[in-house]
Amino acid sequence: MYRLYNPNSGEHFYTASGGERDSLIHVGWQYEGTGWVAVEKGDPVYRLYNPNAGDHHYTLNSAERDMLVDCGWKAEGVGWYSDPAKTLPVYREYNPNAISGAHNYTTDLNEHEHLINLGWRNENIGWYALAPGKAVVCQGLSQLHVSGTDLLDENNRKVVLQGYSTFGLNYAPQYVDESVFRFLKNEMHSQIIRLALYTEEYGGYCNGGNQAQLEALIDKGVQAAKATGQYVIIDWHILSDGNPNTHLEEAKAFFAKMSARYKNEKHVIYEICNEPNGVSWDQIRSYAQQVIPVIRANDPKGIILVGTPTWSQDVDIAASNPLTGVTNVMYTLHFYAATHKEGIRDKLKTAHAKGLPVFVSEFGISSADGNGSLDEASGNAWMSLLNEYGISRVGWAVNNKAEASSLFLPGTSTALSLNDLSPSGRWFEETYQKNYKPLPGICPAPDQGQDAPSNPSTPTTPNTPPTQPSDPSQSTATSGSLRQTVTLKNHWTSNDQNFWQYEIQLTNMSSTSLSDWMAAVTWNQPVTIDQSWNGQYSINGSTLTIRPVPYNGTIAPGQSLTDLGIIVKTPASSKNLSIQ
Repeated sequence: MYRLYNPNSGEHFYTASGGERDSLIHVGWQYEGTGWVAVEKGDPVYRLYNPNAGDHHYTLNSAERDMLVDCGWKAEGVGWYSDPAKTLPVYREYNPNAISGAHNYTTDLNEHEHLINLGWRNENIGWYALAPGKAVVCQGLSQLHVSGTDLLDENNRKVVLQGYSTFGLNYAPQYVDESVFRFLKNEMHSQIIRLALYTEEYGGYCNGGNQAQLEALIDKGVQAAKATGQYVIIDWHILSDGNPNTHLEEAKAFFAKMSARYKNEKHVIYEICNEPNGVSWDQIRSYAQQVIPVIRANDPKGIILVGTPTWSQDVDIAASNPLTGVTNVMYTLHFYAATHKEGIRDKLKTAHAKGLPVFVSEFGISSADGNGSLDEASGNAWMSLLNEYGISRVGWAVNNKAEASSLFLPGTSTALSLNDLSPSGRWFEETYQKNYKPLPGICPAPDQGQDAPSNPSTPTTPNTPPTQPSDPSQSTATSGSLRQTVTLKNHWTSNDQNFWQYEIQLTNMSSTSLSDWMAAVTWNQPVTIDQSWNGQYSINGSTLTIRPVPYNGTIAPGQSLTDLGIIVKTPASSKNLSIQ
């Protein structure tokens, strides 16, 4: 029985049909392997469909089937059969807060208990399987491409990214840090980081800056984005130089180097001119026609962002004469909501109507100079339009400078918390939280099994907000009063090593405070620690021991520590690391 997951509705779906499985993968469902092995003959498990919620339900109980049909559900016949010998139970849970994806079915007792601990209702055993299935985990970031006005992933699913831009790397290098990027992802709902490399400003790449150090900083940012599961933009930050042709040769040399270095990195995006100003679209177009081939000589697939006139506001002009003979190119729009209002939004509407693919690689809710009063109403109007068109957006800026557009308060260090957010930062965190949609990972190709007949009603294409789904990549265990949940967040291979990134949550299940805690994780093979955070980590062969640091030594009753994590590595020849 194949198991699939709708990342937007939260529904899990099960089918014996390889054809139905493949059609769902094509429209955006994630393949999660086999849920279980069913018997060929036995007690019928009925399949039903709710045409209003787009949800499927499965039951061994014919009376429950008939009741749901009376309520308007559509009976779809027998989905599979339950094992009369009751070899392996398939557990059933119910989410009282969900509309779609309200039921989950699993042979995994750990998953069953994990959902109950999250608040799902235990509905005991739904039916019986012959044998357990084999889960697969979707990992890594997808290679993006442009189609029409949209950004799509490898499975042609629409992607809308949200994230943050650094301040100039020459001014605030300290924020190019993995712990900062992880904070932006985990606490501020970021999926993309922009690395702003100034060209002409003091200490810029083309004005006396140490180019080797700046390139090293870019590399650090590219690697930190990858480690935290985010896309990254390498931004050639034209500003006071205005005309990108001023440093055309330097730009060509720079992007030749960057594209050669990152040609195999799916998460890297190239922004070739930040905010051209005082120049025509023809001049910018000429510049792009010379720089883009340099990138394409090394990286034929990477997304390229091209600035537009008047500090990247005139997307309507670019739409009247876009670049030709290029692929995977988008055009940037920048706005600051307190200054740029309906007039600039009209430019975006015109460009979108003409089919121009637009990417908002910089915006804020302050005035255009980065200061002044914040205009949240205008910012919300902008977000509504971006959401309507499905346009990715990157907020300015990761910094603690005393100006309105900084995300953090003056004096803030890189050891960040939500208490460090400026008023602008709070707006971004709240807005991004409301608009957050998880990025679908790269899923392994399905195993090719025998195609059994299936009833024809196909689950809907993902289109609704997520509910609380189960996650087969998690491992949950309880020792005494301490429950630990270990979640695989990312996996990649580099320099003949496999890297596995985990998030760890510890919950005090007792009614008293838990001090001087200790947790342990054991894998199926020896691992080596690459990086870790917010704990004291030691490893002996395949067993990891975690102890507290001074600031998290006590867990209050019913509370959780959620900011623990580790990256371990294994030899490249070792492909199947799993938690025991």
